[in-house]
Amino acid sequence: MREKELRLALVCYGGISLAVYMHGITKEIWHLSRASRSFHDGKIAPSPTEAAYIDLFRTIEERAGLKMRVLADIVAGASAGGINGIFLAQAVATGQSLDPLTQLWLDHADVDALLDTNATAGWPFAKFWATPIAWMLARRQSDAMDMNFDPDTRAEVG
Repeated sequence: MREKELRLALVCYGGISLAVYMHGITKEIWHLSRASRSFHDGKIAPSPTEAAYIDLFRTIEERAGLKMRVLADIVAGASAGGINGIFLAQAVATGQSLDPLTQLWLDHADVDALLDTNATAGWPFAKFWATPIAWMLARRQSDAMDMNFDPDTRAEVG
């Protein structure tokens, strides 16, 4: 029986709603990793989700003659995604649960609760002046890009 490892590298990005979405992804990777460990140790799946992954591992073993192991080797993240990444890495390394983080996101990841209602622009006309400045900067970037390409290359691609 051949053995193969599927090594995963995960980058979790942040933001309020994205943090909740990324938590769902990290939780599935956590279930997959736990199922892989249980499958190789010959243990019973600790949850229905992990039982489904173990069934998948058994099917791969029967049909392909391949005993697969899944490892989350690299976990990185920024902002709220970093929180998800840290919790996933700790859960994979120590066998702890991600359920407390699930509850945290359900209780506190509400845009209305997280936004500062007293936050305002530093100057009342900031938005008014931002539009022409943004258009000017966008045009400058476009001009700079036009100068960087060889005319023959542009004709060939264009």
